[in-house]
Amino acid sequence: MQWLFQAQDPSINKFNFYDLTGKMNFKLNSTNRIFFSFYAGSDNFFSGNNGINWSNRAGTFRWNKILTNKLFLNTTLSTSGYDYNLYTDVSKDERWNSHISNVNLKSDFSFFLKPQNEITFGVGLNGYKFNPGNLQSGSANQKTSNTSVRNSLEFVLYGNQEIKVNKHWGLNYGMRFSTWTNTGEAFEYIFDDSGNPVDTLNYQSGKSYITFANLEPRVTVQYLFNEHAALKASYMRNVQNLHLISNSISPFTSLDVWLPSSYNIKPQRADQLTLGYHDLHAQTGISWVLETFYKKMYNQIDYANHAELLLNPLLENQLRFGEGHAYGFEFQAKRAGSPARNGGLLLCTG
Repeated sequence: MQWLFQAQDPSINKFNFYDLTGKMNFKLNSTNRIFFSFYAGSDNFFSGNNGINWSNRAGTFRWNKILTNKLFLNTTLSTSGYDYNLYTDVSKDERWNSHISNVNLKSDFSFFLKPQNEITFGVGLNGYKFNPGNLQSGSANQKTSNTSVRNSLEFVLYGNQEIKVNKHWGLNYGMRFSTWTNTGEAFEYIFDDSGNPVDTLNYQSGKSYITFANLEPRVTVQYLFNEHAALKASYMRNVQNLHLISNSISPFTSLDVWLPSSYNIKPQRADQLTLGYHDLHAQTGISWVLETFYKKMYNQIDYANHAELLLNPLLENQLRFGEGHAYGFEFQAKRAGSPARNGGLLLCTG
């Protein structure tokens, strides 16, 4: 493909991409299985002495264990990383780099108290590393730190129960508890109400300096009219501690950076109510769903007018925060064995 683009623009000296993925699984015995998967991908576009490179990699190891005839365990160890390099001088290996990576360890349990009563619960520990965007130069990877590298730890504990009360009523409820902690080595700017920096806080490597704790409840109640028609009502709360900061000045893709919740960015939160009618006709294979919802959102991120996000050491004072809400309804109809056909109206305000 490179030669095709070079015919239009001879200055293009590198244009390629690849994706590589693989999966393996092994049955150790009647109660134990292990699974491996990996992914690697990269995209390169270089013209003259400038260029852009994206790269992704991910790997997962999962152990499935049957503990008893009612209790099952899935333990997963996974890791991933994403890098975005914007080369300003290829000959000197000068580039702007944005990076996010994580390591995740979790155990998920499924316990069947009765065939119509399932309890799921689990625990997880996640580690994250962020480089919101700094200049690197030379083979020694010398860095010019305009913005602080961030490190975060997330602890998750959850439980959920699904109950079929009788032939008409069903209940699904649960709770997720999480803590998000930032650790050094890092520095944080403190801003006044006008967005001016008034102090800088420095933290040594391994030092924990801010923690957010959140509860995320959820509940769904279902009434089954007959074998194919049901009415469902649900409430859920979602909390987000990973924040995508996007700048659209690039003609190829936005210069995306990721930041964790911190002194200047509070966790984003959303509460959603949903009411829906579900209908499935076994004879025709046609099913349809009609749902209406209302969502209230807190600590939503927006940007100052003409925000400067690239190589800005005071990046966080370009962010604005507020509340929003969305409401509307959605309609979906599909036939078994065919793609879903969607239609409807979505109304949003914020």
